[in-house]
Amino acid sequence: MKRIALIVIAILAIAGLVLSGCNDKKKDKAEAPETGKAAKKATEDKAVEVAKAAEKAETKGVDDAAKMAEVAAAMAKGVDTSDAPDYLKKMVDHLNQINKLTKENLGDCVKAAEIVGKYIEANKEEMEKLSKTMETVANKLSDADKLKMAQQLMALMAPTINETQKVMTDFAQKCPTQATAVGQAMSALKSK
Repeated sequence: MKRIALIVIAILAIAGLVLSGCNDKKKDKAEAPETGKAAKKATEDKAVEVAKAAEKAETKGVDDAAKMAEVAAAMAKGVDTSDAPDYLKKMVDHLNQINKLTKENLGDCVKAAEIVGKYIEANKEEMEKLSKTMETVANKLSDADKLKMAQQLMALMAPTINETQKVMTDFAQKCPTQATAVGQAMSALKSK
């Protein structure tokens, strides 16, 4: 389960970097000045919106999972996911399914680990291919397209991120041995 948490946190971190405009490859791309300025402005606007959401969550005194959910919601606000790539949708579906299976079987630690482990094994090849596709595509995108992809990813994850964090935390606390085993199975996934 730690692997799932790390994936979610990594996705948030990547989205944050993209939204903050951190991209050294920008110098190497021949981008029209208007497009570059528009992308930078959109990035700055979204970064300000996300920072405000994070600050609002901080002043409300909410826990980390709730803060993450508020930030994710701010990042996803008004984002159209109708043209989100299938590989993003499928990866989010896999994460949601793992969460669902864990939640449904939380009363029996061994059963939860077995069912989630079987799911991971049955879908390992597809998840590895999706991960590789995400990496490959992200390396080729312009800043504007990276921003769009990060926003779409957050919009796809926003509805379930709070519940996912809660389920992962509950599973890790209630079933530390099994959570470690599931985390190892997730860690074994490699980009193909």
